[in-house]
Amino acid sequence: DTKGVSRKITDETERKRLIGIIKKMEIPSGFGMIVRTAGKDTTKTMLMADLKYLMRVWKNIDKEALNNTAPSLLYREQTLAVRSLRDYFTSDVNEILIDNPEIYKEVLDFMDVIAPKQKRIVKLFTGEKPIFTKYQVEDQIASIYKKEVALKSGGFIVIEQTEALVSIDVNSGKSTKKKNIEETAFHTNFEACEEVARQLRLRDLGGLIIIDFIDMKDSRHKAEITKTLKKHLKADKAKTKVGGITSFGLLEMSRQRIRHSITFGSYETCRHCNGRGQIPSVETQGLAFLRQLNLKTLKPEIKEVSGQVPVEVAGYLLNRKRHELSEIEEKRNVFITIEGDQTMVSGENRIIIIPRKPFEDPS
Repeated sequence: DTKGVSRKITDETERKRLIGIIKKMEIPSGFGMIVRTAGKDTTKTMLMADLKYLMRVWKNIDKEALNNTAPSLLYREQTLAVRSLRDYFTSDVNEILIDNPEIYKEVLDFMDVIAPKQKRIVKLFTGEKPIFTKYQVEDQIASIYKKEVALKSGGFIVIEQTEALVSIDVNSGKSTKKKNIEETAFHTNFEACEEVARQLRLRDLGGLIIIDFIDMKDSRHKAEITKTLKKHLKADKAKTKVGGITSFGLLEMSRQRIRHSITFGSYETCRHCNGRGQIPSVETQGLAFLRQLNLKTLKPEIKEVSGQVPVEVAGYLLNRKRHELSEIEEKRNVFITIEGDQTMVSGENRIIIIPRKPFEDPS
């Protein structure tokens, strides 16, 4: 009958808050409850829902144990389909389509546990076209990875994820239907609120989020936009906290990190730009290489230097900076060769030093 909080949740204020919640929760006799690390910042409603679900799972295991003889499987780790259903299923879902008979049966069994009355909405898809094609799911998945998301009015939002925060920029674009600039700004911002809340859920974006709304002068409009955003965020299972709109049109909010963002498991950091989205120009790389070459050839015991760089940089050095290379050769009394390496990406280079033999005359 114990109730506790994981030791990995070290923040004392948060520990006290969680302990206060679970102390008031009614747990059946003979059971204990521990809030794990994932429960940090969780609301009372979410903990109650999780408890109810776990009790249903346990009753189902107990039932299976009584009705089956050994050896028999009573419970197994949930598949992705079931986990997704557990995390995102709500009473307003009116249809669940599945194109795999095995997963269909698995989901039916799961619905038997969490919502028996809703089993009727689970249907086996048997159409000729792939299910993702028929319902344009593939296009919707692709849109999750795009920075720019279009709004119905002609405006758009731009989502940028960095190490420190997520920035969302609202733009009016071609949206000019309203009478004046203020009305256009309010209408576009109003429309953006729903899409921002939707994208945060779809992309699993968490932490600090800054929304740069289109400037509005009317304080009533600012208050309405804040209110509208909060309304759309209510559908989010993650805990959110929303501030007001500043004089610069910025709104600061936070969203609980439930899991890694959608791009974490789907994309790898670009080996060309290391995630920056930009690479140094050929000229910048060439000049940086010359500076390194100058430094590496300072010692008098160096006889030859072999430089390996991306092909484009090699072309730049040999065609545009041959004079500078000759100057280094003459000044340091070394022989320099430059090779273009097709396997090298932007910013990479290699300098191989060949020293003189002992007692070899530098001249």
